[in-house]
Amino acid sequence: KKPTEWGKNHWGRWIPFHRQHQYFFLTLPPFVIPIVFQVETFYYALTKAPWLEIFLASTYTLRSYLVFGPVLGGMRGLLTFYVAMRMVESHYFIWCTQFNHLPMEMDVEKYPDWPSLQVVTTTNATSNWFIDWFLGHMNFQIEHHFFPTMPRHNYPKVRPYAKEFCRKHGLTYTQKPVLTAFADVVRALKRSGEIWQEAWEMSSIKQD
Repeated sequence: KKPTEWGKNHWGRWIPFHRQHQYFFLTLPPFVIPIVFQVETFYYALTKAPWLEIFLASTYTLRSYLVFGPVLGGMRGLLTFYVAMRMVESHYFIWCTQFNHLPMEMDVEKYPDWPSLQVVTTTNATSNWFIDWFLGHMNFQIEHHFFPTMPRHNYPKVRPYAKEFCRKHGLTYTQKPVLTAFADVVRALKRSGEIWQEAWEMSSIKQD
């Protein structure tokens, strides 16, 4: 719905959404944690956090400099290392979290009951010891939604119960190979960009 709405309203005039599947890798993944999360962290600290917590958090830079500065060649080396580390972490975070939801159908109005909403808008990735470790058990996203407070190492134990629940109630338990799940992120971005472009062009024709 959002791509159609934005296209009809000509939102994003200077942003080529129809090519977002091509430039996505160079925009959102590298900068979410180094920029977006840092801004949110400072905003929360200044508006919500107790002053003692702010003071203790602010000493992080000093402590990092005292520990790593001599090894990395001073503040410049420390900042370079910090930004590079955060950019790599940001790529990892985006890919390991967005494959669960981005390619799925996410219209809240269509699913009035909570369990259906959790299953239809979520996909899992296949499991083995390496994938479970590498993704931090994010490949058990359906189980995570059903049991949000459960320690993640227990998700494999409840997967049979989640599958049986879906079978019993006629819900599709979606599970993909992890590389297919990653590729579906790109395909979903391409499709939403095409929808945006189609809505834009149709709106322009009507205006003419």
